[in-house]
Formats: sequence, structure tokens, C-alpha cells
Amino acid sequence: MIKGLYRSGSAMVPRIKQQETIANNLANVSTPGYKKDMLFTRELTRAQAKAIPRQSDWQTPMIDQVYTQFSQGTLDKTGNPLDIALEGDGFMMLETPEGENLLTRAGNFSVDSQGFLSTADGNRLIGEGGTINVGNGNVGISE
Repeated sequence: MIKGLYRSGSAMVPRIKQQETIANNLANVSTPGYKKDMLFTRELTRAQAKAIPRQSDWQTPMIDQVYTQFSQGTLDKTGNPLDIALEGDGFMMLETPEGENLLTRAGNFSVDSQGFLSTADGNRLIGEGGTINVGNGNVGISE
């Protein structure tokens, strides 16, 4: 009976992780540039199971990996002249206020107080020559 309870409890672990993954995807459905996560589970093959001691609970599904799906999402027209959308593969590089580099596909930018293209979090967009300063004039992105 204890083995049955253990198996039931162990089988719930991947389901909990699956629910957490789905909840995270739902919570970020409106986040620009968010890429959904997918959970993959696996069970041991008979050959793998034979190599495990008999008292082990080898029939329990195991979490293989959580995979981020980087395929392109839908492109929405926002009306903001500084919003950027990447078509196909690729990422934009940002620089945090601490100097760390980040990759993103979220392209909702504005001009900060010093004239740099930046995110709402204060991360600045990096171009080929460094962070992009457009000044404080009227600016827009055409292509």
C-alpha cells in the first residue's frame, strides 16, 4: 500500500510542474515578446528499467526538460512609432543600468530622459555602435 501511495505522489510532481508552466504562460500572454514554455516528460524504457534496482519506482514519469518555444508570434500594430517587431529568427540586445547585456524580442521602446531608446525597465537598446541615442527630438522607426 505504501508503494502505491508513493507512486501516486511521485506521479503528481510532473503534473505540478506542468501546471506551473501553463500558469506562467497564461500570466504572460499579454507580455510583448514573451515566448511560451513547454514541458516534456518521459518514462523509462524497459531496458533502462532493468538497470534500476527493483525497489525503485521506475514507472513514475520524469520531467525531461522545460523548453522555450522561440517561434515567431503574431505581430500587432501598436501605433507607437518606436515599437519594433522582429520577423523570423533573432534577438535585440539591451544594456541594463548595471552594464549587463540582455537579449529580447520585446520591442516596445521609448526615449529616456537622456535621449536613449530604452524599455520601461530602463534597459537601453544596443545597435552596431553601442547604445542608441536619438536625442530628444521627434523620432520614429520606418523599417
